[in-house]
Amino acid sequence: MGQAREEGYLDDEAVYKFVKEIVERFLPLPEAGKDYTASEVYDVLLAAASQDTSIDNICHSSETGPTANTVRNRVRGAYDLREVEEGLNQALEAKLPKKLLKRGQRIALDLVLNPYYGQETEAKGAELRHGERRDGTTRFHAYASAYVLLNGERFTLAVTFVWAEDRLPDVLQRLRQRLGQMGVKTKLLLLDRQFFTVEILDLLQQQRQPFIIPVILRGKREPPGGTRVLVVKRSSHWTRYTIKSASGQTVTFDVAVVAQNGASHRSRSGRRWKKGRHVRAYAVFGLRSDPAAIAAIYRTRFGIESSYRQMHQGRARTSSPSAVLRLWLVGLAFLLRNLWIWIRFQVTALPRRGQRWLKKDRFTFQWMLRWIARLANERLGLLARLRVFYPLPTELKEVV
Repeated sequence: MGQAREEGYLDDEAVYKFVKEIVERFLPLPEAGKDYTASEVYDVLLAAASQDTSIDNICHSSETGPTANTVRNRVRGAYDLREVEEGLNQALEAKLPKKLLKRGQRIALDLVLNPYYGQETEAKGAELRHGERRDGTTRFHAYASAYVLLNGERFTLAVTFVWAEDRLPDVLQRLRQRLGQMGVKTKLLLLDRQFFTVEILDLLQQQRQPFIIPVILRGKREPPGGTRVLVVKRSSHWTRYTIKSASGQTVTFDVAVVAQNGASHRSRSGRRWKKGRHVRAYAVFGLRSDPAAIAAIYRTRFGIESSYRQMHQGRARTSSPSAVLRLWLVGLAFLLRNLWIWIRFQVTALPRRGQRWLKKDRFTFQWMLRWIARLANERLGLLARLRVFYPLPTELKEVV
């Protein structure tokens, strides 16, 4: 338990209370329960999230906490998917810097795929997206998220559940509508390569929305060999290109071709590094600069990958087929990371003239998760002893 708070100090109890109150406010659970309060259910959820483990693991090691089925049923029975999404987005908005509303922002959009291993019933078929095999499955619960980079920190602005039949333009519009409701102005969209489609390119150009999207290279290098002909010329340049969808729709767009020497990247197999001259192509609208500058702007979104790694460090694990429970746990992970950034900047940053100074090793995300885990485990009565039938050897010679 945290010690008595002193002025000028932050402790684990204050952080735990702050996080739990935000979660309770925007993702409320009913108090009605046979044996356990909503507060005890939240303790289990926070304990599992902060320790990157399952609800079952936390409940089995608790002396006083609820059972795993009790926790899962409380969450599943409290909402539908729309309600979870709405509550989550309100929670994400609650602790965002006011600076976001003062000027246009570079917004990055991406898709998160959560592997699904259960049976695919008719009802489940409406929820699951199919894609390339990953982690032993081709079926996923999918979520699209919007991020912003502000003062060197990445904030998650909005998340939406992606249904099996959702078209990517519809997903994009949902996220942009949510950003508009928040008052966030999008100066530039930095989209993942999955958004490189005729429909997306056409929609954004019609809406006069500036964007950068990596071109997916297909076909042969010889004309008319598809988009791969864009990188035949091994020098940086601008060009125009037209692509056609399976339905016959066409769109023409500007392309920044970027050639760089000495850049290193991991091969497709992920097993080794390649060096040499690399040529990449980006679909661009609303910007006109040196192609290398376009690539540099797009590279700023690569911080999303570290954001995802941190998000997964704060995500409780479950094998439940419930899309509601899965979205709730993914949402909690996004929220924990946002709250960590907010606390870090508003409370733990070092004062100095001008902008506050954030030291990388001062109150890390893992630090906050350890504090949450310690308080949650204490409230749940973590088992200190276990009934066994054989004594633990106390001397090396007793070990058989």
